[in-house]
Amino acid sequence: MTPNGVFAIAYGGQGDIRAVEQWRRMGKAHDFDGWRAAMSLQGIPSFNAVYADRTGMIAYFYNAAIPDRSPGQDWSKTADGGRGDLVWNGVRPFGSAPFIVAPQSGYIVNANHSPFEASGEGDNPDPAAYPPHLGIDRRSTNRGIRIQALYGGDEEITAEEFLAYKMDDLYAEESRPRKLIASLIEEGARDAELSEAIDVLRTWDGSTRRTSRAAALAVRTAHLNLGYRMMGELDPIEEPNPRDALLRASRELKEGFGRIDPEWSEAVRLKRGALSLPIDGGPDILRAVYPTGSPAEGPQTSGGGDTLIIYADWPPDGPPAIKTTHHFGAATLDEGSTHYADQAALFAEEKWKSPPMTLDAVMAEATGDYRPGRK
Repeated sequence: MTPNGVFAIAYGGQGDIRAVEQWRRMGKAHDFDGWRAAMSLQGIPSFNAVYADRTGMIAYFYNAAIPDRSPGQDWSKTADGGRGDLVWNGVRPFGSAPFIVAPQSGYIVNANHSPFEASGEGDNPDPAAYPPHLGIDRRSTNRGIRIQALYGGDEEITAEEFLAYKMDDLYAEESRPRKLIASLIEEGARDAELSEAIDVLRTWDGSTRRTSRAAALAVRTAHLNLGYRMMGELDPIEEPNPRDALLRASRELKEGFGRIDPEWSEAVRLKRGALSLPIDGGPDILRAVYPTGSPAEGPQTSGGGDTLIIYADWPPDGPPAIKTTHHFGAATLDEGSTHYADQAALFAEEKWKSPPMTLDAVMAEATGDYRPGRK
């Protein structure tokens, strides 16, 4: 019961406990047909899913348990619970949501943006085939824009370029944050109270590199006016007026750092135990880093974004060639373990390790062995 009445909430995966079974079948699949059969369980009601194997087969599924519901209702709003015609009839069958299989362009990309921008021209699903009542995400994001510009704009990508593109730290000119800052520069040019902040913003190139002296002010302003994910629609907006957002960001940085242009490496840190490390990246950046707290209290902690990242390549023979990096370490909960934060420095420097992929290689590196639940 709320001040506005009684509400009932449902979602597509309600009552379905087959997620673990689906994950298992996906992991055990030997080819695309087996993997796709596992996906058809629809036990996992969300999460974008991408497939790749050594044959060069690639596929993308906008994995969603979409309710089978009335097309005449605006489902972005509260529905009338007294209308029987609005009751769902289960979920739509697997394959009803957008997907891409073996695209001619040879690539698939997705960073939680629109599935209609996940591959090359001619390979993307047709938005017209998915009416609004299905609720398919149609939002463009900075990560979506940059991932297409980098991976989609390079016809011959080396392994080194592939890894470098993942760590891209730029906001595209057509992204929401860049447009917001551009409008503030234009409108604030004649505003004496904003002159110091505008001078700093003029130097911003859209990057979140650790050496940038404009990123802290630009990103904090965008956070306040566009929300935590820089979407301007999903998260609570703290400062709806862009000018107020800029003034507040300036005050906070002055309070926390004594200046409005600290380096990004001062303003945002990767913290783990006793470690506090500089890091590149920002919200809705391919090198995803989401600061928490307020800069008025000093350096903000990276509280979300990139975590475990795995790069896989398939040589003609033998096991996959793997590179990984992790923001903390393998012992995520055991503060007394040597592996509690042993990967943090590697992660902050955007470096990778190559784990062993055969039993002999594992045994050669092993420092001990154990069986779960036994000493």
